[in-house]
Amino acid sequence: MAERSLVLANLAEFNRKLCRDCKAVHYILLVEFNEDISYQASNCEQEGLAGELIPLVKNWIAGNKGVVVGPVRLNIAALVPERKTLPYQSGLLLPLNNHMQNYGFLLALGEWLPEQVGLVWAVIGGLVELVARLREEVHLGEMMLAVVKSAVTAIEAKDAYTRGHSDRVAKYSYLLARRMGFDDDQAEMVRTAAILHDIGKIGVRDWVLTKKEPLTPGDWEEIRRHPELGEKILRPITLLAPALAVVRHHHERYDGSGYPDGLKGEEIPISARIVSAADAFDAMTSNRPYRQPFPSDRALRELVANGGTQFDPRVVEAFRALDLKHLNHMLPEAM
Repeated sequence: MAERSLVLANLAEFNRKLCRDCKAVHYILLVEFNEDISYQASNCEQEGLAGELIPLVKNWIAGNKGVVVGPVRLNIAALVPERKTLPYQSGLLLPLNNHMQNYGFLLALGEWLPEQVGLVWAVIGGLVELVARLREEVHLGEMMLAVVKSAVTAIEAKDAYTRGHSDRVAKYSYLLARRMGFDDDQAEMVRTAAILHDIGKIGVRDWVLTKKEPLTPGDWEEIRRHPELGEKILRPITLLAPALAVVRHHHERYDGSGYPDGLKGEEIPISARIVSAADAFDAMTSNRPYRQPFPSDRALRELVANGGTQFDPRVVEAFRALDLKHLNHMLPEAM
């Protein structure tokens, strides 16, 4: 999920600053951004205390009608009576809420003077503003992503031979990313980027995209501009920032002879190397005006033959390790 990556990255950066600026303060932080995304952090030294306290504090808040408006002193010892030793007997609960909606808290451990409370409350204000901004960005980004996906579908609908191409490339890319050790969130981001990898073709003339005759040098020059144009189209959408590298670099080659920047080997982002191989595999196994589709085993042999020149050998090996029957199930139907 693109929104998950965006939100967690911003919250982790906030926590790093908080940890740096509050070295003398032990705290537990919980942000429940929505039903699917939550973030927990703590610089508490006592092992297991944060995980133990978070559900107890949530239950305490729920028992107070689910909303705590201002700083509240908590008796931590009363929350965990079974613990014989506690580094702190009390703490200051600072809720994260906006428009009477509670979506987390910061529990500052220990005793606090009134002037200290004011300083930490100001920190909480900054966190509330960050969460509110992220919610706006996610909402706007989701709407814009839907529009962009519709544009990709419209581009592919112009040519029966490329219909469904981006969806298939996305599926292959997700499987490859997982095979190469990406966690699910990272693999989902690669999948999203793969869906959008050809969005720049919206700036290529229709008759060039659907041309059945060999492309002229001028046609190729026009088509080769689509990665840069795609990046330019998506750059204003904060939610899609991690996808920009794929959109710009999915036509780079491992030997450095690709475009638009002539990147070589490890210079090419790994996500772009994955989508490049998935893109080529789908192109080979799809019907074209000038040839029949390759069987999946032949397409895999072509990937292997071009490993180290066009494709990253590690990505090729990951492709070979995928279940061929699964790949065959995803192949486009013959027309």
